[in-house]
Amino acid sequence: LVALNASQEETAVPETAAATETLSAETVQTEALPVEEVPTAEVPTAEVPAVEVPAETAAGDEVVLIEDTGIILGDNEQGTLSKDMRSLNGRTQIWEAALNAIRDNKVLALWGTEYVGTVISVYHWFPVVHSHNSWMEVLMRMGLPGLLLALVFTAISVWSAVKLIFRKDTELWKKIIVMMTMCMLAAGFLEPYLFITNVYYHVLDFIFFFCTGYLDLWCSRKREQK
Repeated sequence: LVALNASQEETAVPETAAATETLSAETVQTEALPVEEVPTAEVPTAEVPAVEVPAETAAGDEVVLIEDTGIILGDNEQGTLSKDMRSLNGRTQIWEAALNAIRDNKVLALWGTEYVGTVISVYHWFPVVHSHNSWMEVLMRMGLPGLLLALVFTAISVWSAVKLIFRKDTELWKKIIVMMTMCMLAAGFLEPYLFITNVYYHVLDFIFFFCTGYLDLWCSRKREQK
């Protein structure tokens, strides 16, 4: 029995050793398998367009780049305050561009165009939406006929306001309306609030013409009383 057990143990040891060697070989073979490399996707980077600095700002003025727009604002351009009194916050450059557009396109002075901002932007170094002036806007949208009509209403408003504001018998509430009308005219000098058919400015147009009509009516009654 002892001899039989010893022989069985001797037989089992080689089998166990052989199985261990086989398992080790399989493990080594598994570890040696090549690992597939996962290709990394290249993320495209947006190219920032080159921005041309205007000559008037390239001479040493402080410039500001509006992010993601490619627009540069200098000390003497719209969007800054350091030279606001000289350029009216960049409006004088826009008016000059509008006049250049009319000079090169005489047809604008006859019947105007609905693409005012697009036309001015061709002559200005950054895009604009409108001319920043009521009378200039009327000229570019309606031509000389529209401008003449706007000047007539302006003259009536100013003349009536001057006559009423300096009369001693003008009531206080009428003088308040006179001042409000003049303030709207002043605002129209800087923005296209008056005379044009823009859906955003219909209310201001109505108030201005309403007040102008009353000013002229009051002046007419003053003349009749004399």
